Amino acid sequence: MRSDVQQTLSALANSSSNIKRFNTSILVKPNGKDESDVNTWSRQLTNAHTIMALHALGGESLPEARWRKRKPARGLLINGVAITPTESVNVVSETAKMPVTISNSHPYPVKVKVSSLTDSMQIVTSRFDTVQVPPHGEAQVAFTIRVSTSGTANATISLFDRNGAAFGATQVTHITSALQISDKSGFVIIGFAVLLGAVGLWRQFNRKKDPDE
Repeated sequence: MRSDVQQTLSALANSSSNIKRFNTSILVKPNGKDESDVNTWSRQLTNAHTIMALHALGGESLPEARWRKRKPARGLLINGVAITPTESVNVVSETAKMPVTISNSHPYPVKVKVSSLTDSMQIVTSRFDTVQVPPHGEAQVAFTIRVSTSGTANATISLFDRNGAAFGATQVTHITSALQISDKSGFVIIGFAVLLGAVGLWRQFNRKKDPDE
């Protein structure tokens, strides 16, 4: 029984911490008439958790009650902000864009940091971007992909709150590069070819002709 109570207290402490974290580091509290509504909703979340805690510590032994007290509030709040699975990206130039969509199932806007990190030194992305997601909506960020050679890489997409702490589930996007020649090198080769053509034409029109021509 003591072990069960300790587990319950640990789960409640974690969920209480996540509610505070969500309210202060993820939820957006606008100034104006909407501010009081957001504050009221935040208080309701805290009060609901307090009621859940009282029931969880009330000695209930039914399976349903045990399930409720083992499910911290983070599942309802933290998982309400999520990364939409991204399709694989094919890159055929030195740079490209990788769009990432963030969804928000809550009735108020949230603001989070989005991180992208690849497992390759030859195919890399920009590291962080910040996005504000409207209530019951989606918002998109675009990471820059930089490629130095052909190959493949996996980009791990993660969410961070405004204090830099990770939360929620990560997503992995597969990147395939079919780079034949870099953009800069291509321009250099084209420019060199044009220069050679111009020099050839100049020599053709300005060379000294033999007497028998």
